[in-house]
Amino acid sequence: MADRKFFSTAQDDTFGYIWALSYNNLYACRYDDRAGKLMPVALPGHIDTGKMYTKILKDHDGNLWLSSYDRGTLLTFHTETIRNYPLDDLRKTLDWMPNLLTLNRDTQGRFWFVQDRFGLCSMSRNTENRFPPPPKSRT
Repeated sequence: MADRKFFSTAQDDTFGYIWALSYNNLYACRYDDRAGKLMPVALPGHIDTGKMYTKILKDHDGNLWLSSYDRGTLLTFHTETIRNYPLDDLRKTLDWMPNLLTLNRDTQGRFWFVQDRFGLCSMSRNTENRFPPPPKSRT
């Protein structure tokens, strides 16, 4: 790995890869017991490793959410492949690119997250109105 400083990391539950964000790249590594060090993992071409990601969040299902100022991404690991899901619905609702700062899920299955520059939001898979509208300003 060319970078030595990382600001966000997570380990996926499927492959055991260590995912790390530096100021320049997204990395995935596996620990090699024989060599005693982290070894880079080649990622599929549809995962943009040079994007300006800001945080890696892992949800209760083991998915990794990569927030960024230019496009958020969700990586799922429920199969033997890694899939990339842009957060286009969230972008359309907020009218700008998503940048999730936190992510939690309650006992009813609703996701709660803090969206940078927007505040606390919730999302439920079962409703059409998934995001609260921004509060009206008082004048």
